[in-house]
Amino acid sequence: MNSTRLRIPLVVLAALLSTSVLVLLLAPRELQRAHGLALIGPLAIFGAWFRYRNRVSIWQLAPAFALILFVFYRGWVFRQLSLAGLTYDYYLLYVDRAFGFHPSIATYAIVERFGLFPFISIVYESLCLCLGLCYAAHIGPSRKAGRVFAILLLPGILGPLCYKLLPACGPVRLLGSPCYTGEIATTCANVSFSDLSLIQLDGSWPRNAMPSMHMAWALLIWWSCVT
Repeated sequence: MNSTRLRIPLVVLAALLSTSVLVLLLAPRELQRAHGLALIGPLAIFGAWFRYRNRVSIWQLAPAFALILFVFYRGWVFRQLSLAGLTYDYYLLYVDRAFGFHPSIATYAIVERFGLFPFISIVYESLCLCLGLCYAAHIGPSRKAGRVFAILLLPGILGPLCYKLLPACGPVRLLGSPCYTGEIATTCANVSFSDLSLIQLDGSWPRNAMPSMHMAWALLIWWSCVT
């Protein structure tokens, strides 16, 4: 009986590890660090479940595989969105101009000036890890792991749908241009009322800005952990 109880966790762990390795091998080189951080989340879920394995259902491990699927699937989603049609980015730049300056360009200048990009990248790429840790913290008797999983699943469903309602990418239109890097005056990003129209963005950039699912998930992780 004891050997059977031990065999099940070992099989699950082997499945998690082999699936994680497969996702890493299939990931482009530039995404391997992000995927590596993300795949720590499912292992944290397994660790939390293993601790309470005699007191909770094995189905509480299902989100670990769901998270692995999301790590792999999100790249496909962003590639599909990159092939999407026209966006409302001129309208966003027009709104930015109403502040009297361009927040996106100003933010880039601050990040570049203080060398913050490596730190910001780690924070940005740690989202899936934090999702896994948040769910893992709610595994256990008398805890609401299923409720937390449902809450964290919601942005993944609603985010792409919201994008379809108002497709926009934010500063991605300026990335890499002399305007965005500050080599020329920020007036290059000015958009007048007569310029307002839908535009086609370069499909090589991922459509990943509006709405901010990172912000939505960060708020839900915080809310789940304090309530």
